[in-house]
Amino acid sequence: MTNWEANKVRQTFLDFFIKENNHLDIKSSSVVPRNDPTLLFANAGMNQFKKIFLGQVEESEDMYNWKSAANSQKCIRAGGKHNDLDDVGKDTYHHTFFEMLGNWSFGDYFKEKAIDMAWTLLTEKYGLEKDRIYVSYYSGENDVPADEEAKRIWLKYLPEERVLPFGNADNFWEMGDTGPCGPCSEIHYDRIGGRDAAKLVNADDPNVIEIWNLVFIQFNREIDGELRKLPAQHVDTGMGFERLTSILQNKTSNYDTDIFTPIFDEIQKLTGVRAYTGKVGEEDKDGIDTAYRVIADHIRTLVIALADGGVPGATGRDYVLRRIVRRAVRFGNKFMNANVGFFVQLVDVVVDQLGKTFDISNVKDIKEIIQYEEDQFSSTLKTGEAKLKKLAKKAENKIISGYDAFILYNSYGYPIDLTEIVAEELGCKVDRDEFEVRMEKLKEESIASQKKSAGSLKLQAEQTAYLVDHKIPTTNEEPKYSWDNVNSKILAIYIGNNEFVDTYTAEEGNDKVVGIILDQTAFYCEDGGQVSDIGTLGDYFEVADAQRFAGYVLHIGTLEKGTISVGEDIASNVNFANRRPIAANHTATHALNFAIRDVLKANAEQHGSKVAKDKFRFDFNLKKAMKAKQLVAIEKRVQQLIDDKLPVYKSVEKYVDATKIQGLRQMFDAKYGEQVSVISIGQEIAPMIADPSNDNWLNYSVEFCGGTHIKNTETMKSFAILQETGVGSGVRRIIAATGDVALRGHAVGDEMLAKIQKAMQISDDLVEQTWMELKREKEHLEGIPVSKKEDIEVAMGALWGRVKKIQKKAAKGLNKRSQTFATQVINKIGDSTLPIIAHFDAQNFPSNADGNMKQFLTKFRKSMADTPVCMISEDVMGEKIRIKMDTPNPDVLSSKTWLDTILAVFEEGKGGGKPTSTVGLIPSANVDAQKVIAKAQEIQSSIPVFQFESTSAPEKKEAPTTTTNQETAESIKAEIVALQEENQKLNAFVQKIKESVSSV
Repeated sequence: MTNWEANKVRQTFLDFFIKENNHLDIKSSSVVPRNDPTLLFANAGMNQFKKIFLGQVEESEDMYNWKSAANSQKCIRAGGKHNDLDDVGKDTYHHTFFEMLGNWSFGDYFKEKAIDMAWTLLTEKYGLEKDRIYVSYYSGENDVPADEEAKRIWLKYLPEERVLPFGNADNFWEMGDTGPCGPCSEIHYDRIGGRDAAKLVNADDPNVIEIWNLVFIQFNREIDGELRKLPAQHVDTGMGFERLTSILQNKTSNYDTDIFTPIFDEIQKLTGVRAYTGKVGEEDKDGIDTAYRVIADHIRTLVIALADGGVPGATGRDYVLRRIVRRAVRFGNKFMNANVGFFVQLVDVVVDQLGKTFDISNVKDIKEIIQYEEDQFSSTLKTGEAKLKKLAKKAENKIISGYDAFILYNSYGYPIDLTEIVAEELGCKVDRDEFEVRMEKLKEESIASQKKSAGSLKLQAEQTAYLVDHKIPTTNEEPKYSWDNVNSKILAIYIGNNEFVDTYTAEEGNDKVVGIILDQTAFYCEDGGQVSDIGTLGDYFEVADAQRFAGYVLHIGTLEKGTISVGEDIASNVNFANRRPIAANHTATHALNFAIRDVLKANAEQHGSKVAKDKFRFDFNLKKAMKAKQLVAIEKRVQQLIDDKLPVYKSVEKYVDATKIQGLRQMFDAKYGEQVSVISIGQEIAPMIADPSNDNWLNYSVEFCGGTHIKNTETMKSFAILQETGVGSGVRRIIAATGDVALRGHAVGDEMLAKIQKAMQISDDLVEQTWMELKREKEHLEGIPVSKKEDIEVAMGALWGRVKKIQKKAAKGLNKRSQTFATQVINKIGDSTLPIIAHFDAQNFPSNADGNMKQFLTKFRKSMADTPVCMISEDVMGEKIRIKMDTPNPDVLSSKTWLDTILAVFEEGKGGGKPTSTVGLIPSANVDAQKVIAKAQEIQSSIPVFQFESTSAPEKKEAPTTTTNQETAESIKAEIVALQEENQKLNAFVQKIKESVSSV
């Protein structure tokens, strides 16, 4: 059996099932689970077929018609419960990456054919010696009968003493506490032969090993624990490719096969160390054989993981990959004296071995990633080991403190597992308990620093691995589309810090955030840009958020009172009143997507969205900002879809069929499955599938989408584009709203326009004050559509034009008043050269602040050449207090010093100038002019303050009151109804202003 090359072993298996026994050739799924960033890695061949075993495949899916399949599945066991990483290298059989050869029957053949084919393949195709083969069958346990059928079939090929019974632990497979399950039959092989090895089966003997497991899925475990026979019975088998190859090549270790020897040869070539000899433990005195195994295993794992989209990083799966790189680099550096960059040079030999079987098309990217990680860690390695050596010399009782180990980890990125290895080589141990205490404190501080919220509770890879290991099925989410509540069962309760509990009781005053996993849910979890539902589970658990992690929907919230327990039935109560505006906004993103294309006549692809209750954002590619008239046209186009009261259709279709629909929109970087949910506004989907190339479909919004939607566009009521801006190179963002939010925005905009229209008709003496009030109101307007903002700006511009004309006319009178004011001051101070303050109050000097102070100073200096003067003017229109200092003799009093004294206490104030002359500004929103005057007086004692004295003070007329925008949406709508009769005049007014501005 020494002529079996590894590729031949694999291909023989695939040919036997695919070509000779008509199994479908279903390629290996990605070892990095797509769309499940919290899962670690695929570690079994059956993962991609779970939906079939669980009966969740819809008739429209290709998978529905599958009868049998076979492949070689890429698997990684590193991290989580199934973690072989730390054992790799220490023996001759652990791996982080391996291939699982498997064949499956989906309600097609069952035990007899499965066993017959397994026997034929092993003994006739591979030529294994029959007298070395032992098999096991289920012996029966806890009222579950023994699998006598499997035993009877095996007795066709083997004597009874080699057909061995075992119980639940070894020979009964279950997917979870409930669901599909059944007995299994394992095939074991004795490497030595010529003896009775029956007692060594399942006894952890390295020479009597399991090579193939045949699982017969024939029951369904009910909630009450009873087993019910399934109408469709399945077969799920898995055989270790590396282990089988070692048997066929007559090797005692997988590492002695040609799966690894080409990599060993390359390692020796790159490092110049001795050849691999297969030694382990104390026999491997120089550690070189251990390093061979670590490096060869880890480079295989990395090439496959990075080829499937994995990237080394700081958390979860990414950190596992980073650890793998670092462990390999460290072993190469320590035991082989390998130079930096040696590890990445092993990529090509792995690609040569595996590239014909699996897709490894991104070799350049793989090399760049490994090279970067290798360079980064080489520097860390040197720093960490140098510090460890110093710590080892000072270590009391040869114990390196957990604090020091923590500093190495937290400050230098030196992993604790490497710290322990290096410490052991230096004759020391690490206080791991203290290290864990420090790590736990770090976690607690991290949690405490975050705002206590539902969003802080997440399932990472370790938690989802726990759920899988405890056979907890993923959440059935189909009820979320029914807009109806359902009864569910609690499957798990997560309270954070990697802790699951069976029971949780509310405590008074404790608002701890808890996560609940159900068997099925009506809650929409955050996905596709749409925020999650809120609601309750039962009467007292308030759901604030729902998030999906690796297929598990975590209902996140707080238990107000009472107790919840795993296994408990509980009502899943969604707040549909909260969902409706979210669904309306989600449908609006589709309508907006269509309107952008329809108006711009450009292929503007969607780049993402975020759909919330009050508004939504929509990102799309476009090189430049849209013009106001384009935004108005898009807004009107969406409103037309609403006014037309179009039905919204949803249908699940085959991706290959739906993607052909003319004008269909889909996310440019999204990955879709075989079945997709199609959403169409105004057009039934079946005709589109039947005639996909029809150009008429370009007139409708058709998209792939898994979100919740309204049934008719009229539910949106109204649409408003609130903002359009750029968020990146060639990417624009629109923020918009529907429903009451949009109605309110339009109503407030119309109300503001009506006020401006009225202001245009009031008397001149009230215009400035009214313009100021409207200006302040405009600055605080929120939620106004872009179209209304455009009209308001134009109207305010026209009103400002009138203000300027009035001010220009009034300036002549104010100039004369300013000169009169100067004369009044001169007459009062006589020939004094002491500083004075001139206050230009708003009542006597409502505008023309700079002109007034200039006229005053010119007049004043003609008579008072040396007197320092500080002019303080209340600039009503500019909403500022203006200051002008003029000090002819700065040695006596500096203008700069005087101004700085004032500005020092007003943070928002600014100004500057020369020692003889300065100007300053202070925003007047929160500052009284009298406070500024008081501060100006502090520069010297007894500085007089003068104010204009009028023989007949002008009467202050009251401007029409302007209401605030704090009314509720209902009251605004009522006011808009009252204003409907004025709308025609208002529109004509705005158009007239636009025309006049255009002509100018």
